[in-house]
Amino acid sequence: SADNPDDCSYRTQLITWTPQDGRFVSLLNRPMTSAEPPAINDVDNDQVFEVVVRLSDPGNTTTGPLRTGVNIYDWNGAVYVLSIVQLDAPRFKIQVVQEADRAFARLDTDQAISLYQQAQSSPDLRYWFDDEPAPLNSYTLYRLVLLYAYTEADELLATYQAALQAFPDPANQPVYMVMLDAFWNALQVTHNLRSAC
Repeated sequence: SADNPDDCSYRTQLITWTPQDGRFVSLLNRPMTSAEPPAINDVDNDQVFEVVVRLSDPGNTTTGPLRTGVNIYDWNGAVYVLSIVQLDAPRFKIQVVQEADRAFARLDTDQAISLYQQAQSSPDLRYWFDDEPAPLNSYTLYRLVLLYAYTEADELLATYQAALQAFPDPANQPVYMVMLDAFWNALQVTHNLRSAC
């Protein structure tokens, strides 16, 4: 952006000439954009250079908090493909919750439970917004109750009770507590996870 140099991004292309086709072709299987120019290194010492893209953008109000780290593109014999994603430790609770949501969507219940618990209890994680604690904590408890119901875990009742203790005022509950109550009440009546959801 001419108005704001901080908005600039790098667009990397790797191309090669193919004599049989008489044209240049891309050696990337997808576009590569980054906030910093990529580096060329032999990361795995296999005598084939990899393209290393540093993820240094911490995020802003538009994107939310972004994970930092590196993406490593390696040669697969035909093109360079994203082969390794090494993310730095999350700094914000929402980053852990989003990772837990992805694990839940894959039905990796052990990882999802561990990540939601980490989001609930880790003192090292910060909030992205000042008004985030109530909605994010109630969402995390709601998702834990769903997981415990799905896995028929012993922690189900204790987690539901912990949610009620964390948000005792029915007139001033976050939306996820309302959803949690609706789910819990339906589950008690039907004893059917699908219909309760």
